[in-house]
Amino acid sequence: MRNRFDIHLSLKPVDLQAEQENEKESSNEFRKRVTAARQRQYARYGEQICNGRFSYDRLTKSNFVSNSQHQMIRQLSLKNHLSNRAQIKILRLARTIADLQQVKAISDAHI
Repeated sequence: MRNRFDIHLSLKPVDLQAEQENEKESSNEFRKRVTAARQRQYARYGEQICNGRFSYDRLTKSNFVSNSQHQMIRQLSLKNHLSNRAQIKILRLARTIADLQQVKAISDAHI
C-alpha cells in the first residue's frame, strides 16, 4: 500500500513559536513558486501537463537524469526493496523539486 504514496515523511514535534520566528517563505510566495514551476513544465512538455502525469517513456528519454543518477536510484531500490513504480515516482518528484528551485538539471540532492 505504501507503494501508492508519492512522498513518505517522518515527522517530529515542532516548537511552533520558534517556527513562526524562523518562517522563511509565506504561502503566497510558495504559491507563486509553484505556479512558475508549472509554467516551466507546460513550456517543457509543450502542453498543460505536469511531471506527475508525464509518461515514463518520455521522462526517461529526456536528459533530466544522468546515467550515474539512474544507477543510484537502482542501487537505492535494491537496498530498500523499492518497486519500479517507486523508482518512477522518485524521478518525477526529483524533477518537480528541481522545477521549484528553478534548476534545469536534476541533482543528486533532488533525488
